[in-house]
Amino acid sequence: MSDLVIEKERAFIRSMDGVFKLGTTKNAFGNVVEMLEGDFPGEYTAQFAATAVLNELNGKSSAKDIFGFHTSPTIMLTVNRIIDGRDQIAIDLKDVERLRIEQRISIAPQPVSRISSDAGLIFEDVHSVIEVVYGLLYFYAINDWKLCRCTHCRRWFAAKTFREKYCNRISPCYGMIVSGKKLLGQPEPCFQAVKTMKIKFTDRRKCIYNNWYVNFNGDTDTLLERCAAFFDTIKKEPSVENFVAFQKYLYSDEMPRQERPNRKSNSFTRGLLER
Repeated sequence: MSDLVIEKERAFIRSMDGVFKLGTTKNAFGNVVEMLEGDFPGEYTAQFAATAVLNELNGKSSAKDIFGFHTSPTIMLTVNRIIDGRDQIAIDLKDVERLRIEQRISIAPQPVSRISSDAGLIFEDVHSVIEVVYGLLYFYAINDWKLCRCTHCRRWFAAKTFREKYCNRISPCYGMIVSGKKLLGQPEPCFQAVKTMKIKFTDRRKCIYNNWYVNFNGDTDTLLERCAAFFDTIKKEPSVENFVAFQKYLYSDEMPRQERPNRKSNSFTRGLLER
């Protein structure tokens, strides 16, 4: 027997086998979806479901044990229908109730604490991952939370308003090596990571421009045009892929080597692009 516990700050599944942490309550749905997408990759179409059923019949089941539940790939059709290609979802209790009926879910919420109704909810005797998804959506709906996809890491998180664009997870850019350089040197949440990398790329552009301007060995106009286009792109869509592409350009073979901080440099050169 497993229980889904959703507190104000964290969510987890408690079972005889131990505790499965779902992360913070705001990130729990996104963490579950990310895990499912990793275990069952593909295009979630009717063909995807048919293949999964045929594999089951032929003894080639691709089902996996997730949180202690035997989980079929067909769950992705339900999850995909919930998301429906959107980046923002206003969760309605009617939709959550419809999910409960369609999936024949019988679990019911109980307060975590008898003292405070705000402490969270517990769903006892949970039998499947889709029931975990249902419990999380129910909690978000009664608390008037929205579901948003982070504009940087593209993972889902719950928020009070659609104005929130970034989740509080550590950016996937942390530790990535692109063109021989770290994309993000320190672990930072998505919003701060985007700011840090923008500053880094601005400094790198200045370094290249000044080198070429002084030594007359580079196309400074093209550099500024390309960088302006990249900055415009990441302003509209600050995705990991766009930051990777920008770094590949700034550290490509056609660019001068990055100047070391302790290397002496002409002060005039350093100030060329400060305008």
